[in-house]
Amino acid sequence: MSFRDFVTNRWYRRKMGAEFERFRNLTPPVNPSRRYIERLVNQLLDSHKARTARKELTMIGAAAVPALAAALRQTRFQQAEVCNGGLIQFFANSSGDRAAETLGALRELGHAEAESALLSAIKLVGPLAIEPEREARLVAFDGRFEELRKAFGPLEDSFYSKASQLRQAFLLYAAAHAEHFR
Repeated sequence: MSFRDFVTNRWYRRKMGAEFERFRNLTPPVNPSRRYIERLVNQLLDSHKARTARKELTMIGAAAVPALAAALRQTRFQQAEVCNGGLIQFFANSSGDRAAETLGALRELGHAEAESALLSAIKLVGPLAIEPEREARLVAFDGRFEELRKAFGPLEDSFYSKASQLRQAFLLYAAAHAEHFR
């Protein structure tokens, strides 16, 4: 089946229509739990779910503030860690506990360079990079420290060259979503 056949396929059109209908009729719970909001914030990482999660978080409004603020605050910790000791320090310290949330927050901020650098670092380290337990995460560095340090060099350079824009992106995001930061 060619791509054109796939796109014009009746099943595909029905599936896309149903997905659009779900998106259009999206109604979040009246009193969402913290866990529910954190799940939405984590969905910002998934390119297929990010649009729906962003819409739902906007609809929830003030109730989403703690989770959004925590995720965005995490970008500041990531910047401090990387600028102080590089990506290895970020993963080795407690800031690395929230690597997945940090990646989602960078995507939400629209800071492509920092997001790309962190995503590439996570891919280099492997699945343990997003492990919330520090000791488990550090296992991924056993016997690979020098290899990862060298591989992180260009990523850190890319991050450093755009680090000042992270603060600007954070401030622009806060201004655009002022209702969440009162």
